[in-house]
This record gives sequence, structure tokens and C-alpha cells, in this order.
Amino acid sequence: MFASSLSPGRDQQDAIGAIYARHYGPVAKQAWPEGVNWTGAEIKSCCRLASLLA
Repeated sequence: MFASSLSPGRDQQDAIGAIYARHYGPVAKQAWPEGVNWTGAEIKSCCRLASLLA
């Protein structure tokens, strides 16, 4: 419960995802799953891995 209060909200997740999608390329531009409380570091890692696996 404590960790979820530190996770960014949906709007913040979308903004973080847009920043890293610009950095890592269009492959990372996909919708985030609903109901998942990802941290900024997890979003960055996801975008990085998506660009490597493309």
C-alpha cells in the first residue's frame, strides 16, 4: 500500500511515457495497461526494452 501511494497517477504515467517514447523512438509509443501502478523507472525500462527488441 505504501508503494502505490508513491506511484504516479495515470496522467503522470502518460506524460512520463511520452518523454521516454521521444527518447527511445516510436516503438515505445503504446498505451499503458489500465490499473498498473508503474514507477517512472519502470516506464523508462519498458520503453528502453521495447526499443531494443524492435
